[in-house]
Amino acid sequence: MRDKSWPRIPWNHSTCPSLSILDLRLEKTFKLGGGNLRVMLDGFNLLGSKAVTNAMVKKISVPDTDILLRDVGRVVGLVSPRYFRLGLMYSF
Repeated sequence: MRDKSWPRIPWNHSTCPSLSILDLRLEKTFKLGGGNLRVMLDGFNLLGSKAVTNAMVKKISVPDTDILLRDVGRVVGLVSPRYFRLGLMYSF
Protein backbone atom coordinates (compact mmCIF):
# COMPACT_ATOMS: atom_id res chain seq x y z
CA MET A 1 0.00 0.00 0.00
CA ARG A 2 1.39 3.39 -1.06
CA ASP A 3 1.74 6.17 1.50
CA LYS A 4 -0.96 8.66 0.41
CA SER A 5 0.64 11.48 2.39
CA TRP A 6 3.61 11.54 -0.02
CA PRO A 7 2.45 12.21 -3.61
CA ARG A 8 4.66 11.48 -6.59
CA ILE A 9 6.60 14.56 -7.67
CA PRO A 10 7.81 14.67 -11.31
CA TRP A 11 11.55 14.74 -12.05
CA ASN A 12 13.08 18.24 -12.26
CA HIS A 13 10.05 19.72 -10.55
CA SER A 14 12.36 21.69 -8.27
CA THR A 15 15.81 22.38 -9.67
CA CYS A 16 18.64 24.64 -8.60
CA PRO A 17 19.77 27.41 -10.95
CA SER A 18 22.43 26.56 -13.52
CA LEU A 19 26.02 27.26 -12.53
CA SER A 20 29.38 27.79 -14.20
CA ILE A 21 32.53 26.24 -12.81
CA LEU A 22 36.06 26.57 -14.20
CA ASP A 23 38.51 23.70 -13.58
CA LEU A 24 42.00 23.73 -15.07
CA ARG A 25 44.94 21.30 -15.29
CA LEU A 26 48.57 22.14 -15.99
CA GLU A 27 50.85 19.22 -16.75
CA LYS A 28 54.54 18.89 -17.61
CA THR A 29 56.57 15.74 -18.37
CA PHE A 30 60.29 15.45 -17.59
CA LYS A 31 62.65 12.66 -18.66
CA LEU A 32 64.24 11.28 -15.50
CA GLY A 33 66.54 8.26 -15.41
CA GLY A 34 64.99 5.46 -17.45
CA GLY A 35 61.46 6.84 -17.32
CA ASN A 36 59.26 9.92 -17.28
CA LEU A 37 58.14 12.08 -14.37
CA ARG A 38 54.82 13.87 -14.82
CA VAL A 39 53.99 16.86 -12.63
CA MET A 40 50.32 17.87 -12.55
CA LEU A 41 48.61 20.85 -10.95
CA ASP A 42 44.80 20.84 -10.90
CA GLY A 43 42.72 23.85 -9.92
CA PHE A 44 39.03 23.38 -9.12
CA ASN A 45 36.31 26.06 -8.98
CA LEU A 46 38.79 28.76 -9.96
CA LEU A 47 36.04 31.39 -10.23
CA GLY A 48 35.03 30.80 -6.61
CA SER A 49 31.38 29.96 -7.29
CA LYS A 50 29.26 29.51 -4.15
CA ALA A 51 26.22 28.14 -5.97
CA VAL A 52 23.64 25.91 -4.30
CA THR A 53 23.71 22.35 -5.66
CA ASN A 54 21.00 20.83 -3.46
CA ALA A 55 18.15 22.02 -1.25
CA MET A 56 16.15 20.02 1.26
CA VAL A 57 12.59 19.08 0.44
CA LYS A 58 11.06 18.39 3.82
CA LYS A 59 7.82 16.59 4.57
CA ILE A 60 5.85 18.30 7.34
CA SER A 61 2.75 16.56 8.59
CA VAL A 62 -0.26 18.71 9.41
CA PRO A 63 -2.67 16.87 11.74
CA ASP A 64 -5.91 15.60 10.15
CA THR A 65 -4.90 16.69 6.61
CA ASP A 66 -2.89 15.42 3.65
CA ILE A 67 -1.12 18.77 3.26
CA LEU A 68 2.61 18.74 2.49
CA LEU A 69 4.72 21.82 3.03
CA ARG A 70 8.08 22.15 1.33
CA ASP A 71 11.04 23.77 3.04
CA VAL A 72 13.08 24.88 0.02
CA GLY A 73 15.05 27.43 2.00
CA ARG A 74 17.23 24.85 3.73
CA VAL A 75 20.46 24.45 1.74
CA VAL A 76 22.12 21.04 2.01
CA GLY A 77 24.73 21.26 -0.77
CA LEU A 78 27.11 23.93 -2.05
CA VAL A 79 29.83 23.87 -4.68
CA SER A 80 33.17 22.95 -3.08
CA PRO A 81 35.41 25.97 -2.44
CA ARG A 82 38.36 26.79 -4.68
CA TYR A 83 41.18 24.31 -4.14
CA PHE A 84 44.30 22.97 -5.80
CA ARG A 85 45.83 19.51 -6.08
CA LEU A 86 49.45 18.68 -6.91
CA GLY A 87 50.26 15.26 -8.33
CA LEU A 88 53.37 13.37 -9.41
CA MET A 89 53.51 10.25 -11.55
CA TYR A 90 56.61 8.32 -12.52
CA SER A 91 56.39 5.81 -15.36
CA PHE A 92 59.12 3.48 -16.57
